[in-house]
Amino acid sequence: MKTTILILTILTSILLSNIIMAGDKNELKLSYGYSGAEYFIRDFNLGNCPSDITFGTIGLSYSRKINEKMSIGAGLNYIPVRSPKCGDRGSKNEHFVIPYVEFDYRHIVNPNFELYSAASIAVPAWFFSHLTIIGFRKGNKHAFFGEIGIGGGQVVAAGYSFEF
Repeated sequence: MKTTILILTILTSILLSNIIMAGDKNELKLSYGYSGAEYFIRDFNLGNCPSDITFGTIGLSYSRKINEKMSIGAGLNYIPVRSPKCGDRGSKNEHFVIPYVEFDYRHIVNPNFELYSAASIAVPAWFFSHLTIIGFRKGNKHAFFGEIGIGGGQVVAAGYSFEF
């Protein structure tokens, strides 16, 4: 047990030191948007109950640049849903967390502007695959970004991006 903890500590230290020393190769994104998964959750109603109410999707992702044009990463989408109970008053709240891996390709790379596309696959890959058709990032280290896509991820999203 002590050996396992020691090995995990060493590996984590190496990973964190590589991330810190990378110099603008890492990016962290926080976004809010409307998701294709929300359509599925809301519209997949087999009973006579009223449809679900969704509140949008919150996304958090991390990516690392492979080179100037490409990056790989991972992230989470959080989808809260309120479902009315059939025949009863009240409702139940459900929370969906969908992890995914992502590949980005930048078409235009300038110091204060990037235009990109992305493809991502979630754990239930048969449903939550996503393609970001067009995305832009405006800013340098701290930036605003917007995306439009199709699939199980965020169809329309906007948020904050930080490079480190």
